[in-house]
Amino acid sequence: MNALALDLTRAAQWAGTLALGLSLRTSANPALAEPPPTPPPASLRFQVSFGSELVATQTSGRLYVILGPTNQTAEPRHSLGRTGLDAPPFLAIDVTNFSASGTIELGRNQALFPLASLDLLRPGTYRMQAVLSTNRDIRLPNAPGNFYSIPVDRPLAPGTAEPIRLALNRREPEESLPPDSDHFHFIKLRSQRLTEFHGRPFFVRAGVSLPRSFSADTTRRYPVLVMTGGYGTRFTEITNALAPGGALARAWAEGPEFLLLQIDGAGPF
Repeated sequence: MNALALDLTRAAQWAGTLALGLSLRTSANPALAEPPPTPPPASLRFQVSFGSELVATQTSGRLYVILGPTNQTAEPRHSLGRTGLDAPPFLAIDVTNFSASGTIELGRNQALFPLASLDLLRPGTYRMQAVLSTNRDIRLPNAPGNFYSIPVDRPLAPGTAEPIRLALNRREPEESLPPDSDHFHFIKLRSQRLTEFHGRPFFVRAGVSLPRSFSADTTRRYPVLVMTGGYGTRFTEITNALAPGGALARAWAEGPEFLLLQIDGAGPF
């Protein structure tokens, strides 16, 4: 064996001895062992349940948790539908057969807007509210039959360890049309085509203002002006459309007679 080979052999033996010694020291002294993996940070999450005796049967719908500012008088649920990066953050999940004894948890894995992740939530105090939307015909947070919780203020941060518990202890009353007046009438009709399309009974709503001479001659035919305010605008807005001083109110009073129809913009279509 030449000198070079001998030197390489001795170097390998020395390296093996050193590695064995370090291994023995590490196993004998826990302080020298590799640190355990860092546990994942606590994740902010919300647990939503029903208030006592609020529901007698299982129900399904879309569940929201809204994190609104504390400096506004309106409840956080009324911000649903706002767009833009300055909209209050909210989480959402579809729920099926939600019962009075059940609890639904929302957290890092649920749909969230406008933040990309709950980890990006700015620490601070938020006014929180849960909403269970069960009305399939009217897509509004205060639609008839929807459940909601009483708003509560609480400090939040992405690493909040304890779950935030919210109880659905309020419910919107069932639908009732506004009373008719001398100028305005409100109707709710079953739509055959939309019933066939959705595969369930489907109703449309509208506000109507009849021409001035309508009661005097019910056989007369009138032109019809149909209005829609866009998504979310209710048919009851017809009363504001003819507010005194507006252009439409002047046309109604001074121009040719016509029938005014305001259709509902809060449906799912």
